[in-house]
Amino acid sequence: MFTQHATVRETTGCLLGVVSVAMKSDYERLLDAAREKFQGVVETPSDLGRLIDESSQTLTNWKSRGLPSSKITKLAKIVGVYPAWLEDGTGDKWLPENAAGKIPEPVIPAGASVVAYDNPDELDPDRYVWIDRYDINLSAGCGNIQWVVNQKDPICFRAAWFKFKGLPPEDCKALYVRGRSMEPVLQDYDTVLIDTSKKDIVDGDVYAVCLADEFYIKAVHRKPGAVVLRSYNKDFEDIEVVGEQMNQLCIIGKMVWRGG
Repeated sequence: MFTQHATVRETTGCLLGVVSVAMKSDYERLLDAAREKFQGVVETPSDLGRLIDESSQTLTNWKSRGLPSSKITKLAKIVGVYPAWLEDGTGDKWLPENAAGKIPEPVIPAGASVVAYDNPDELDPDRYVWIDRYDINLSAGCGNIQWVVNQKDPICFRAAWFKFKGLPPEDCKALYVRGRSMEPVLQDYDTVLIDTSKKDIVDGDVYAVCLADEFYIKAVHRKPGAVVLRSYNKDFEDIEVVGEQMNQLCIIGKMVWRGG
């Protein structure tokens, strides 16, 4: 917590005293802005971590040490504020609506070598894993989910990444995101990796789900007697699943990775 001192004087120039005004840290500004922009979605630091894809330990470090300067611009765009305001609280706060939520593209460092592979067979299968992208066909509700492989568009991961994350590659399927309901975290035509072995709901995590004959990628929340499918984009209303609808709800798997 930072403290700014303001000196107060009468018009005669006589010193009346010093008033201490508490200024919030950059971490607190980040959390407050996320709560304001994503009302009902971001309420706790854990919610913030899911939004910006950072661990609880990382957030704890940021709370005590401040946000890393290398992350300021990206974090500011996610929550829709100006980087200068996030960094030190000065200037305008909110970005124009059409600029908010857009995360800058990664930049390849100068001098870095980039090698393109046209064929999966060119990569060492002990070091790399190719995951097919799928479309989902639903018929007769959740009882018949058909995974349709897009043979032309697999995605490559390091095998060590699956080992580090404790994920079974054979249970993971890549899907395209369609629509704006999960912006700014998931943009239209982003790719998500779904672990179909993870079907137990962790409150607030993102899952691929089937409800009746509809497919969704949503943040899933539990409440007494109901399950809530929530969008990050507050222009989209919650879908509350209650009563007999619970029999039509199927958790397909948990999102474990996302990419543009």
